[in-house]
Amino acid sequence: MIRTFAIVLAVVTSCACSESSPLAPGAQARGAAGPATLSGWVYQTLGTDELPLVRAVIEVTTAEGQRHSAVTDAEGFYLVAVKPGPLSITASKEGYEAKTWELRLSRDMVLNFGLAPM
Repeated sequence: MIRTFAIVLAVVTSCACSESSPLAPGAQARGAAGPATLSGWVYQTLGTDELPLVRAVIEVTTAEGQRHSAVTDAEGFYLVAVKPGPLSITASKEGYEAKTWELRLSRDMVLNFGLAPM
């Protein structure tokens, strides 16, 4: 399956999570005015297989307390437009361990999640 999306990656100025960064490899950064786009894929992690998770819920909370949400599509893809700044983003799906990232969004960013079954 070939995926063709025009998505860019922002520099994460701070990120608090216990694992390595899920930022998509090979993405390019660019400046952004106004809202920034936060997008990526949510996968089921089983050993070395990564299968897309359909209908996973993405919840973004800004420093001001504004909440934005999205649901992944048939390929596990999500897209949310938010105001740049500090934020928290959580990916969850029933039957899987939720994962949360704390970061400062300054530009459009691709952020992928791998959720482990409970």
